[in-house]
Amino acid sequence: MKKLILILFCFPLLMAATCEDEDDTRFLDDNCTDEVVAGLNVKVKDFSTGAYLSDGVSVTAQDGDYSEVLDLIPSSEPPTFSGAWERPGTYTIIVQKSGYGTFQSNAFPVTQNPCHVNPRDFTFELTPL
Repeated sequence: MKKLILILFCFPLLMAATCEDEDDTRFLDDNCTDEVVAGLNVKVKDFSTGAYLSDGVSVTAQDGDYSEVLDLIPSSEPPTFSGAWERPGTYTIIVQKSGYGTFQSNAFPVTQNPCHVNPRDFTFELTPL
């Protein structure tokens, strides 16, 4: 009889704990926004002058066989190249501009949370030739 009482008492508590976990997951999803988040945000500077560069700059992100040319965000101050929209991965960034040496970063991760990627912000410097 004691076992039956214990089962009848514990079962509703177990079910409530299970339902609570599902509600927590739904709560996280309901709080996600509809915005699309860039995993990579890159600013480029002239090593000698410290001036930000954008005209003629090419910023490419590579993750294994995947490659993407990052877009210059219009009217961004300072000029920012963004990409890897909602795409986690391990990226190497290559920055090129005529009259400058090519820059290549080390590989680094872009992670994600329950809703979006976690943006990574970088400033790289190009050295004039």
